[in-house]
Amino acid sequence: MKGSMAANLFQEKCTDGGWNSIIKDPLTFLGVCPPTEGPKSLLHQATVNQNQANNFAAAQRVAGQFVKRAACGVDSYGLNTLYSVPFDTVGHWAKHNGANDGVVDFDSCAAGLNQGAFGTSYTNGFYKASLNHVDLTFRNADGWWGDDRKPTKWFECTL
Repeated sequence: MKGSMAANLFQEKCTDGGWNSIIKDPLTFLGVCPPTEGPKSLLHQATVNQNQANNFAAAQRVAGQFVKRAACGVDSYGLNTLYSVPFDTVGHWAKHNGANDGVVDFDSCAAGLNQGAFGTSYTNGFYKASLNHVDLTFRNADGWWGDDRKPTKWFECTL
């Protein structure tokens, strides 16, 4: 993992004034503001000090050695749920470098892993799915169409 541009976005919105205060109030209500140590530790690798960047690099090396299955979302809207619009909005505001799940871009999710091993079928051990971050928590079950929209089937196949 290389961290998340969404963590950077929330850090900015929670600490800056001006128009950000309009966004800060809902984020405070949701418990995102003020940022806690957890989200602060997930600031994107390209934006942190050298010590934290080295920690990310070490984690990527370990992931490459030991991770045998992973799922990464590449559609910030994902399945059509209550979470779709908020995660799609965050995905666009966060200025990710590519396809993302609203919170984490694919490049970060797959860091340290063989990106070529990812496939779009739930039968792939490394799953590149048209899902958002919440969809990959399995709380919304599977999409009705497309092998790339079935997180619970993917999880069943990994067992």
